[in-house]
Amino acid sequence: MRLRLEKKLGFDKVRASVRGRCLSVGGAELVDNMRFETRFAKIDRFLNQTDEFREILISNSNFPSQDYIDMRAELERLRLSGTYIETDSLFDLKKSLITLNQCQVFFKNSEEEEYTTLKQFIQHIH
Repeated sequence: MRLRLEKKLGFDKVRASVRGRCLSVGGAELVDNMRFETRFAKIDRFLNQTDEFREILISNSNFPSQDYIDMRAELERLRLSGTYIETDSLFDLKKSLITLNQCQVFFKNSEEEEYTTLKQFIQHIH
């Protein structure tokens, strides 16, 4: 029933369009898991996040736009005793951590009243 409604309203096309603009596999998976929402509070939060990120993109700010590398498979493999990280994966991990740090620095250096919804969204990243 819900899938039919999503298709009828064109939500499936919106999802496909957003998915095509993702910079990483993780982003694409997040979009794939998005569902049509009817709860006002969630819709309001998503719209605020979208608006804040749109402002970041329009302002030509120094928000990092590369090296969003999906390391989940490698990190899962490393959980096994006796495994080690390959050199290429180590460099990918380093680039990913630098990107995450740059994101945190971007938000830390922004004005307190700017990007409040996005800051709330990333507050658990340390």
